[in-house]
Amino acid sequence: MTYPSSETPSGVRLDEYRMLAIEQRSASLLADGRAREAVPDLEWAVRRYPLREAMSVSLATARHRSGASVDALRVLRAHERSLAELGLEPSPALRSLEIEIVQSANAAVAVRRRTA
Repeated sequence: MTYPSSETPSGVRLDEYRMLAIEQRSASLLADGRAREAVPDLEWAVRRYPLREAMSVSLATARHRSGASVDALRVLRAHERSLAELGLEPSPALRSLEIEIVQSANAAVAVRRRTA
């Protein structure tokens, strides 16, 4: 069986449905506290569509909630670089998530220092 290429109208439409399904599934997994399960699909989606900010934000959120805050920040910074190459700025949602991750990482370091 052959599938439509991404260059055909039906292929583009199928690709968009696939991305919407990944977005919805990932949102459900994140809402259910199953962030780690969302990571593989989101990684694939971000590689395929690096400028799709919602996917980058979801991947960073999933990584952060999985305990990989450094990786989450890498995702956000890579997305910011891609946008900067086009002369674009990240959205307030992306900036807010970045601040949240940095603040939670700083809080974790402070707690470790107090308990050491």
